[in-house]
Amino acid sequence: MEDMRHRVMVVADHAVLADLLAAAIAGEEGLVCAGVAGDRPAALTLAKRVHPDAVLLDAVLPCGDGIELIAPLKRICAAARVIVLTGRPRADGERSAFAAGAAGYLGRTASLAEVLAAIRHAPVGQPAPSNLPYEPAPSQPGPPFFRRSLSPREREVLALLAEGRHVNQIAAGLGLSVNTTRDYVKSVLKKMGAHSQLEAVARAAVEGLVRVGR
Repeated sequence: MEDMRHRVMVVADHAVLADLLAAAIAGEEGLVCAGVAGDRPAALTLAKRVHPDAVLLDAVLPCGDGIELIAPLKRICAAARVIVLTGRPRADGERSAFAAGAAGYLGRTASLAEVLAAIRHAPVGQPAPSNLPYEPAPSQPGPPFFRRSLSPREREVLALLAEGRHVNQIAAGLGLSVNTTRDYVKSVLKKMGAHSQLEAVARAAVEGLVRVGR
């Protein structure tokens, strides 16, 4: 029987981020992770082999600007939706990404649910709106005590974020208001020293606090 799942390729040199995204994709119905590449040569080789339906591309790679990889990727798999993921969103970067053929431009403050939605629904050849203001978001190590400092409810919220749930879904599942749930998310990020939900989930996965994907 033909596999009808969308093949998604991840291109990122940060091992934790790449593994997190791959696990989230693998746990999502209708999607399959077709492979992970950490640099330009590996990405082009993998694209030729798997011909992905979508590519989740880190804007910064060891070889330089990840956006410069969009055009050669599109020459290999013209119909693939390329979603750029960046920790330092810039207006010129967004314009360059869309000009090169990207279907989406997301910051790392995006939730896993937003990333997965972009993979599924970003239109080919038509820019999807950016989700971030244009300002740097440097990553710093989280406080070493966050494992002990998270409350039971905050751990519940973190676990649901790792499943790719949106804040509204978490609120409904836990019987909380959306505003209260947002406060819990903010508290989790603050205690973990994380600038985004993705960063918090990645750190929690490394510490064994959560499992990524459903």
